Amino acid sequence: MDLRALAKLVALKAADYVDLDELLNAYGVKLSFKEKAELAQMLPEGFVVVYDVVKDRFIIKRR
Repeated sequence: MDLRALAKLVALKAADYVDLDELLNAYGVKLSFKEKAELAQMLPEGFVVVYDVVKDRFIIKRR
């Protein structure tokens, strides 16, 4: 899977605050923890990615 293309899709679809897993599940995409971390690094400027340890989720926020 092309993570760069997926990062662009996530950036387009992300609202002010979105759970990365929920967004990926909506498209039927399943990624490993490592792939999610790589995808988070590929997001364009203007996004902040927070890892919620309690819920084991990546949260994406627009700046």
